[in-house]
Parts: sequence; structure tokens; C-alpha cells
Amino acid sequence: MTRIDKPGIYDLTAAEYHADPVSTPSLSRSIALLLCDLSPAHAEAAHPRLGPGLEDDPDEAVIAVDAKEDRDAGTAAHAIFLRGENIIEQIPFDTYQTKAAKQLRDEALAAGRIPLKQTKYADVMRMVDVLEKMRATTGFFTKGRPEQTLVWQAGDVWCRCMVDWLPDDPSAPLLDLKTTGGRARSNTWSRGAFDKGFDLQAVMYTEGAAVLREGEVASMQFIVTETRPPFGIRRFELSPDAIDIGQQRLIYSRSLWQQCMAEKHWPAYPLEPEWIDAPVFVQREWDWKLRQLPTWAARIAKREAATQRIIDAKQWGG
Repeated sequence: MTRIDKPGIYDLTAAEYHADPVSTPSLSRSIALLLCDLSPAHAEAAHPRLGPGLEDDPDEAVIAVDAKEDRDAGTAAHAIFLRGENIIEQIPFDTYQTKAAKQLRDEALAAGRIPLKQTKYADVMRMVDVLEKMRATTGFFTKGRPEQTLVWQAGDVWCRCMVDWLPDDPSAPLLDLKTTGGRARSNTWSRGAFDKGFDLQAVMYTEGAAVLREGEVASMQFIVTETRPPFGIRRFELSPDAIDIGQQRLIYSRSLWQQCMAEKHWPAYPLEPEWIDAPVFVQREWDWKLRQLPTWAARIAKREAATQRIIDAKQWGG
């Protein structure tokens, strides 16, 4: 495809976006996360223009079967709800243990479609129904455009992101649709938010929108829906403290990216020794055991004294 050499808002396919269409290799949220959490070498290897290109999901090869089905269900619902595009190939079997089922699955994958077994297909359709009811009652995902690619410059660094829903009103929050195979609990969801770089996502995406639309974007909101009955939906927004952490991580990753690009050097992990702290639960467990030590010592002494009395009684014929 023709390389993008001007900042702007573009309507690209997911494949075009993930291939990095920018004239100069650009920084995305997933690459920024690798720079923060792993090393420049990991970022280079994952970038589609610099290495083998594992940007989508470097852990996908080890994903569990159930988790993969939930992810596929989320991808399918995402396409139907946002783009009105049904990319599902319904497999009329409940397992892939038969040759016929495996053949249908493989043919669907070869055609670029998502194979879903009967029960999972029904779940996706019900999930989409729940999302449509949410759209009708709240007005979310109504006035705007789905899956828009934002390309902008921050100093010398080209950045890009794909927004699930870009509202027509520049002051309205950007919307990101996420699915979970578990439950949409705030405490559970927040645990994975930083591991997955949602703080970076909120900061980068709102920055890109503000730059390109010459105004401040209020926020980014995450619409999280469950992939299993009752397909609950919750709406999350990161706190100011969380956004501050995301901003710091963006500054760090962008500075590191700029340096590595300029020097054409992508170092791996540093070899200096690192402190490893005991997890909190280990510290708590040993604190409890140490507090119990006098009690245990007393019990042992009491048991030994009782044993000695029995021995003495037997010796003296008691």
C-alpha cells in the first residue's frame, strides 16, 4: 500500500494498520508497552517494519483453548457490532474431534473467517443483541465512525493508533469496546489494565485525537462486555492517577523509541543484577508464622512435659 506521510485520520483495514502504513516506522501502543515492560530488542522484534512482526499478540501461541474461543467470540462480536460485518463461519458441531469438524474449521480459517462452534456462535449473537440494546438506550456508538486510524507526530516520533469508535463531537470521549471471558468486575479488570497497557492506550489515543482535531478530548472510555451469559456490560474510565502513570510510561517509551531509532541499536535486557522482592502474600504468611512461634513453642514444651510424666509414671509403677 502507499505509505502515509502526512498526519491525519485514515480509514484502514486491521491488516493495513498492523503492517504499519506510515512512511517512517511508527510507535503504537503495543510497541510502547514492550518498551516499558520488556526491552528495545523485544520492541524491534515485534514491530512489523523492523523485525519478524509479532505486534498483534506475542503470547498468542500459548493461549489456552477456552481463552482463544472467548477471544475469537469477542473479535466476531466486535466486527458485527462496530462494522456490521459478519465474519463468522458457523461450525455445526460441538467439538472439533471429528474429521468433518476439523475440515470445516480449517477451511474457514483459510478463507479469513472465524470458525465458531454452535454454542459459541449462539453466545456471540446474544452478546451482539445486548450491545445493540445498550446502543439504543445510551446513544453510545451512534454518532461517529468505527475503527479509525490516527497518525500524528510527537516531535520527531511518528505515532499511530486505531480507535474503535471516533465520535463526531471532538469533545466526546473516545470509545473502546473490549470483551472478557470472565466477569466485568472493576477490581478484576483493573488488575489486567496496566499489564495490557490500557493506561498507555488512553493517553496515546486521546493525544492523537486532540492533535488531529485541534482540541482537547475529554477522555477515553472502555466498554467491557462479557462473552458469556448474561453478557453483562460495564463502562470504565481510568482515574487521574492512572492517567498520570500512562503519561509517564508514554514519555519513557517515546524517548526510548526515539533514541533506538536514531542509533539503530535495540538492546535487550540489562545484565546488571536486579532485586527480587518477596511477594506480599509470602511476607504476610511468614509474619503470621513468626507471630505464632511462641504459641507453638509453648505447645511443644507442654507436649514434651506430658510425655515425660507418662514415662516417669511407668518407671515408678504409677
